[in-house]
Amino acid sequence: MRILHVTERHDKESGGLTTMVNALARAMASKGHQNLVVGCSDVPREVPDGVRFLGVSEQWWGIRGVISLGLRRKIRRVYAEFRPDIVHIHGVWRPLQIVAAKVASELGIPFVLTAHGMYQPWLWCSKGWKGWAKKKVFFHMMARPAFSRARFIHSITDSEAKNLSRLFPGAEIVKIPNATDVPSGNVTVERPQRYVLFLGRIHPVKGLDMLVRAFAAIRDGGWKLRIAGPVEDRGYFQTTQEVVGKLGLSEKVEFFGPVFGEEKWKLLKQAWVVAVPSYSEVVGIVNLEAGAVGAPTITTFETGLWGWEEGGGILVHPSDDDLARGLKEALSWTLEERLKRGEQIRAFVEQRYSWKAVGKQWEELYHKMAEKGAS
Repeated sequence: MRILHVTERHDKESGGLTTMVNALARAMASKGHQNLVVGCSDVPREVPDGVRFLGVSEQWWGIRGVISLGLRRKIRRVYAEFRPDIVHIHGVWRPLQIVAAKVASELGIPFVLTAHGMYQPWLWCSKGWKGWAKKKVFFHMMARPAFSRARFIHSITDSEAKNLSRLFPGAEIVKIPNATDVPSGNVTVERPQRYVLFLGRIHPVKGLDMLVRAFAAIRDGGWKLRIAGPVEDRGYFQTTQEVVGKLGLSEKVEFFGPVFGEEKWKLLKQAWVVAVPSYSEVVGIVNLEAGAVGAPTITTFETGLWGWEEGGGILVHPSDDDLARGLKEALSWTLEERLKRGEQIRAFVEQRYSWKAVGKQWEELYHKMAEKGAS
């Protein structure tokens, strides 16, 4: 099959979306399928071996971008040259994604939409009533008419499936979880160090300020909080730094900035526990990456990882008190218990969230789409 992935900014600092698109394209390429990733960029981006990337620059945002004849011509040219059997659209708010859906429908090419949690309720209201109103208008005028033509709408979690069913009545929703690569063979879980790790975008949805306040309740034992990730919201980052200072945590909290490659994996492997206190998330790839290398995580019920505690992790509600409870529980583990949980969560991720398991589901779905054609 020839699979065309349409996404957003496709770079390292885009976080989980870029990671998932690359991993899915790599998994399909390993099975002999041709993959082209199209993103909003003027320069080449990093993609796996065997996967091509094409940048399509957008001159306009919002409604003007959606009705742009220039963008429509670009997308038609991409389709004509690559001749995809399947189009997979990742993300929902860019003109590129909406125009790609419209053109696929016009040409009779089946497409599947993955919202990647972008339609979850918390995010609609995160920028006040003006932001909510703008999103509602854009969704009803531009996004829903285009995406309603999808052969399938993909959800990552049960809660996202329910939300998407409300937004797209009558659509066929298919649930496939996020996935990660899990090292093969007998992998020794490393001896952890005495720090809690936050790894992710510095953005209000990630709950970093809540984590800092919860961590303030841990006053003994020499524990540290390490924060790594790109700053997406500068004002929020400054506010979080101020909270650190006011709580007297300047010597206990370390900011690393964006981390990649070996530095990232070293931080994950050596963490006592990884904290992912998101207000809204669909699994959260960092939970899976941490688990794959034997690091338990504390995350919220809002991630949709309802069985996470079976694998040795901790689930909390996104509040200061509940997160503090989860932290105190994790930091009270003996070394033996921490290592046992590391082995347990690695096995859990391998069984349920590895590409070996999840990649089969995507290949089956793509074949089903190619056989039936556009709806």
